[in-house]
Amino acid sequence: MASKAEIFDGALMAAIEPKATAALREIAERAVGEIFAALSVPVERDFAGNVTQRSMPGQPPRMEEDILRQNGDFTIHQDAEGFYCRISFNRPKESPDDQVNAAQVLEFGGVNQSGKLVEPRPFMAPALRRISDYADEIAKRHFASD
Repeated sequence: MASKAEIFDGALMAAIEPKATAALREIAERAVGEIFAALSVPVERDFAGNVTQRSMPGQPPRMEEDILRQNGDFTIHQDAEGFYCRISFNRPKESPDDQVNAAQVLEFGGVNQSGKLVEPRPFMAPALRRISDYADEIAKRHFASD
């Protein structure tokens, strides 16, 4: 038999689920939008179409193929402990020479598929840091008494 605390916790989770998921969805959509914007600066090319400037270390990566931006997404999960939002930008492996962890190498730095050391070009961390600027306001709005 379930205890009163377990029943209360289950009822409480069920009661707040719509508001929690709506708040998380709004926060994630805004964060993903900011990340998309950061990834939307194209590389510079010369008249022949050759790349003349990619991003500098510390700047978000410039868009060349748009694969990274096309694979940005978020999911919202609920378990007995609470509600969670996962924002991800994963580059799928499309050919044998593609680097599956390209997003991680760009964000944190590392060695790319050509063996070249790449300095960090963060695109997620700056947007995720900004979440604190508006997450509290969004949550308060969703949980305000009707």
